[in-house]
Order: sequence, then structure tokens, then C-alpha cells
Amino acid sequence: MEAWWLNRYFPKMMSNSSAAMHNYERVFSALHSAGFEDIQTEKFFVDNDLKDCFLQVGKQRPHMYLDPRVRAGISSFALVENQEEIILGCEELRKDIASGEIKKIIELHESKLGDYVFIYGIKK
Repeated sequence: MEAWWLNRYFPKMMSNSSAAMHNYERVFSALHSAGFEDIQTEKFFVDNDLKDCFLQVGKQRPHMYLDPRVRAGISSFALVENQEEIILGCEELRKDIASGEIKKIIELHESKLGDYVFIYGIKK
């Protein structure tokens, strides 16, 4: 989340969302402590076919974040106390979409690590 392109427009919101996520070490440790073995990861990349409007659903469809109804259904946006960042971020995003700059910004933030990662193991 820390490297994702939404950080350019909504840095405080993304920082708060990132802080709420558990890091790999903590999850691995918890699984190991719970008796899981052979703990592995699997990358997940967000695509345009998803219907659920979670935070990264607009990865390749940035215009979605300009819709207040979409933002209202995404907890990271809906729970922001200071809406000024959202208003200003949307204004900048709207400009970058109109100019085509958003395509470059999205490309700069592409990661081969995945948009999400599933962590799983076997409990014996």
C-alpha cells in the first residue's frame, strides 16, 4: 500500500490505511504460533472485472474514485476525519485523468509483488 499510486493524491489516508495492515512477519509469526506449517504466500493482482469496491478496485479505473458514492463504500475514504485531503486529492486526480498524466503515474507505481498477498499454511 505504501508504494501504491493513490498515495500521490491521498497521502494521509493511505498512511492510516497502511498502518492498519499487519506486516508479513507478524502474520507469519501468528500462523506459526497457531500451529501452521509450510507457510507460503500467493500474489494477487487487482483486475478490472472485480465488482466489490474495496480500496484498490480502481487500480486501472481511477475515475471511480471521483464518484462520492464509490468513495462512501470504501472504508479508507469513508472513515477519513479530514475530508479536505479527499477534496484536494480528487481535484488533482481529476486534472491528471483529463491530461492523461494518470497513465504515467499508474505505470510508475506498478509492482511485481502484487496488489495483495494471500498468506496460508497447513495445520497438522
